[in-house]
Amino acid sequence: MSDPADCTLATCDLATYGNISYLPNLAGNVAYLSIFGVLFFVHLGLGYRYKTGGFTVPMLVGLTAEVVGYIGRLLIRQKPFLLDPFLVYLIPLTLGPACMTAGIYLTLGHIIEVYGISNSRIAPKTYMILFMSCDMISLVLQAAGGSLAVDAGTRDEGVDIMMAGLSFQVASLALYLVLWADFIRSVRKNASTNDLHFAALRGS
Repeated sequence: MSDPADCTLATCDLATYGNISYLPNLAGNVAYLSIFGVLFFVHLGLGYRYKTGGFTVPMLVGLTAEVVGYIGRLLIRQKPFLLDPFLVYLIPLTLGPACMTAGIYLTLGHIIEVYGISNSRIAPKTYMILFMSCDMISLVLQAAGGSLAVDAGTRDEGVDIMMAGLSFQVASLALYLVLWADFIRSVRKNASTNDLHFAALRGS
């Protein structure tokens, strides 16, 4: 039996005909689904209270994608041979982190303006442009790899391309963390010369 629509765990080999070669763990995926669901409402409340739309909107989009993605993983447990649950899992969980990091990149730009542009090696807007571009490159690679991984004949190549995209995303995030740490070091070192215009905001 080779038609995925007719497959069951009793009649088809999961490693051969399944979109993934294992059944997602129920407890773990329910836990992550619950955590991201709670975080959605936390960010919604905080964003409304403090009027931080530039940060809150991409975070909410990312958290929504995570919730949908983990619902997809739970659906895979019931229908591991069908393509739709696999796509419901794969696409949102690929896009979600990029949306959330976009909010983080944007926020650092505002923090740099508050503490003094001279403390940063990169202009505030450049952070968002540079690292969002890196995320886009990563997403393109992951999307290309995902489309190939669906086909059993090109699954290995697709997985390799997806891993390359994920590795690129991790490397760009590591670079971001290095620049962030350097900015923090500079702020502490030059505390007496930070922009006085935002002194009250920094003390709040």
